[in-house]
Amino acid sequence: MWYDSKWLLSNELFTRYAKFSLKANPDFALRWSWPLGLPTGTQPPKDENGKIGMEAHNIPAFLVEDYMPPETNAEVPSGLHL
Repeated sequence: MWYDSKWLLSNELFTRYAKFSLKANPDFALRWSWPLGLPTGTQPPKDENGKIGMEAHNIPAFLVEDYMPPETNAEVPSGLHL
């Protein structure tokens, strides 16, 4: 089973507080990873009683510039791949 869940941290607006969570199905194995470069002060995701969660604060806005690579390549990667 593939959850195909992606938590996108960067957005076109400044984000003061973001909270992400996913309740894992206990019948399936689950692995997750996150990229280098989480916003300053952000703790990596934690598993608490079968619920994976992460909180982030003060995430800067993602600014689109002329002649930059496609946004999907340049923005802060998804915070978590499940």
